[in-house]
Amino acid sequence: EYMGECYSTEHWIILGGAAIPSLVIWGLGTPLYLFYKGVRAKGKYSKEKIMAIQKFISSYREQFYFWDSVIYIQRYLIMVFIITARDLNTEIKVTGVIFFLSLYYLGTITFQPSKFYTVNSLDALSYLVIIATISLGYLSMND
Repeated sequence: EYMGECYSTEHWIILGGAAIPSLVIWGLGTPLYLFYKGVRAKGKYSKEKIMAIQKFISSYREQFYFWDSVIYIQRYLIMVFIITARDLNTEIKVTGVIFFLSLYYLGTITFQPSKFYTVNSLDALSYLVIIATISLGYLSMND
């Protein structure tokens, strides 16, 4: 167990050397790279290669091929918010996380990005469960 003091010099070195670069690379870099590769590859591959790639994104309707990038960016924004909001109280942090989750939930029920109604419904339901769990967890902490 690491018992270092939060926001000390050592903490900022670890945060700046590992955590922030990881957030940038995995949180923004990966989805943007995949989006770039998808746009650049348009029209360059055989039908067989395209069908193999489509297995990855096949459940999305054609106009929502980028939805995985939306999911990654939403997760990235939540992580950045939690990390940078260290001076805020827990209530504001919980509200912020619920706000980001609610935006994705509303996007899912509004746009219905999947070709399948069941997938859209399960995705929306899973976000409602996450929001309820966070809310109930916060309420139980304040009893």
